[in-house]
Amino acid sequence: MSAQMDERTDSIEHLDHEVSCDSIFHGDGPRPRADFWVDVHGCAENLFCAACNVEEKRVVDEGVQNGKELCCMHCFKPIWTYSDCYTKVVPL
Repeated sequence: MSAQMDERTDSIEHLDHEVSCDSIFHGDGPRPRADFWVDVHGCAENLFCAACNVEEKRVVDEGVQNGKELCCMHCFKPIWTYSDCYTKVVPL
């Protein structure tokens, strides 16, 4: 990636390399290309492939439906819905 950045910083279209999914769902296996940049309510950022984004939503929704107490791994804020945790999901 070049040291110079475009004035437009609201996207990551300036990346000159392919980014990989960093979800834990892949374990030690191969990591596919990331399809989404995900903001974890300001605590962290993730890059997810489409399948992991769907799986993460399923896990959060299922946990809430089953009465599990979910919280952010970084700030311990309670999570009641997928959108409480992932405040921005931006296609790459």
